[in-house]
Amino acid sequence: MKHARFALLALPLLLAAGCAKPSQTPSLQDDADEIGAPSVSVHTFADKADVRGSGGCEFSLTFPELTRPSAWNMDERPSDPVLDRANREILRAYGLMSATGTVVLNPDEVAAEFIDMCRSDLEDITRELGPEAIANMNYADDSTFSIQLLTSSLASLTVETYQYTGGAHGNSGMRALTLDMATGQKLTLGDVIKNDQLQSVMKSAYADILKDYEDALYEEARTEINAIVNDTSTMTAEQQSEKFGSADHFFFTGDGMMLFWDVYEITPYVAGRQMVFFPWSKLEDKLLIKRP
Repeated sequence: MKHARFALLALPLLLAAGCAKPSQTPSLQDDADEIGAPSVSVHTFADKADVRGSGGCEFSLTFPELTRPSAWNMDERPSDPVLDRANREILRAYGLMSATGTVVLNPDEVAAEFIDMCRSDLEDITRELGPEAIANMNYADDSTFSIQLLTSSLASLTVETYQYTGGAHGNSGMRALTLDMATGQKLTLGDVIKNDQLQSVMKSAYADILKDYEDALYEEARTEINAIVNDTSTMTAEQQSEKFGSADHFFFTGDGMMLFWDVYEITPYVAGRQMVFFPWSKLEDKLLIKRP
């Protein structure tokens, strides 16, 4: 199938390079929420290296590929072109594809770049401070995913990352990706919430943020969020779309929609990630999409 080729095109080079090898044959994860949804093929790449002085470098990358189950009839959706488009969006979310969608980055090259950077850093530290300075210091770059919702109409997933390259602590992060399985296109908040309802949704979310995290917010974020929550005017649908519609910090589950703000977006590291959940009942009459 065409959709399987581009996600796997790195494998021959990967195996020949002897560097970032797949830890296993791609496995099939059948966790669809309804009949007719695609299956998920899981690809894992890993590489590690030791640096003299007991320091280490570890790279791990696990990403999904949406596939057509062999049991499907050819007239069942989504089509191969739709799956191709959706999988390109997944690779883009992982930084494995250019913004134009024309260049796929080989995972082994991404791994090798991190390992080279790690080795260089640890060797520099060793020369300057001695081998004891990197004893038990392990650089790490790890990316994986969770399927939050998988139906014949929507695929919603989160990409979770962790990186440590020195300092007091590593940095974790999360990105979200929701895909229209009729087209394979990435959806923004303006694609799933009616334009004239975006303001009320965001005001509700920000009110919860103020309730739980006001003291932890960056000053600039606190000022902006307070302005939105306390704004008594009604924006036009066009204004709401322009201000809130391009947001992509959300994902769907079987129970509703989660909005989130990652570490450092509106609060310092110590406050962690902020999340606001909307059950389906709270989104009645606000959705542009069909409720899963």
